[in-house]
Amino acid sequence: MIPGKEYRFLNYVYPAVFYEEEGKISGIFPDLGNLVTFGDDMGMPAAQGSPAGRP
Repeated sequence: MIPGKEYRFLNYVYPAVFYEEEGKISGIFPDLGNLVTFGDDMGMPAAQGSPAGRP
């Protein structure tokens, strides 16, 4: 970042459906073309889906 320069950061929020199956947590993001992600706990699918929503 450059000192004195103004920056704007945009945040996007997308709905997701999370469910547990066979000990894993899966997440589906309908607004992102039904993107699907999974992980061992809630933090993993939420974090993995996050970059997909960036323009």
